[in-house]
Amino acid sequence: AILEARQVQVGGWARVMAEAEGGPLLLAGTEGSRQVAILTFDLHNSDLPLQIAFPILMANLLEWYAPARPFQAAERLQPGDPVIIRPQGSTTGYRVTLPDGTRESYSATADALTFTRTIQPGFYTVELLAGGQTTTRGSFAVNLFSPFESDIAPRGSVLIGQLEIGDVAPEDEYGQRELWPWLALLALVILVLEWWVYHRGSTITHRERAAREAAPKRRLLYFGRRR
Repeated sequence: AILEARQVQVGGWARVMAEAEGGPLLLAGTEGSRQVAILTFDLHNSDLPLQIAFPILMANLLEWYAPARPFQAAERLQPGDPVIIRPQGSTTGYRVTLPDGTRESYSATADALTFTRTIQPGFYTVELLAGGQTTTRGSFAVNLFSPFESDIAPRGSVLIGQLEIGDVAPEDEYGQRELWPWLALLALVILVLEWWVYHRGSTITHRERAAREAAPKRRLLYFGRRR
């Protein structure tokens, strides 16, 4: 519940976070090097401080103004991608440690520092300094690989450098036929034949042995009947 709010014109730098029928209520964005959040109504003329959303809003704004990391970077960085290092209230300088161990120092100004010396792959360490002492430290990684390299889903085209290669014509398509199922079937047939030959040979040997053992008994019985 809000008693009244001012009508403001939204510039290109601001993003509307909450709005009503009459216009935006909360805007946030970066103007130049400054991070700005605007409430278009007086908190005393609303019940927002009594809502559970108020401490959540304040916590998010504080994290946005003074993030835990001293820099702002994309989730995946490749060589040459910029990293924005933002100063805090007491920051007097920056120190960046490159993957090869080289340290680079910069003086802090009111504006954020855009760090572009991300040529080496590996881990970079960013430190915010106040009077020569480290107040905040964070690390980010620069990777040569692209997330698209591990995506094996079929695509309509492939980008190689600046060249995009589309679908290959049907007459130019080449494929390979897998032979392992036929080889596995052949191996299975050979195993079955070996088993059958072994089993057949064992059966014949058993029959011959039984016949030899039964022959003397038949001759003795026949001799007894003749006497």
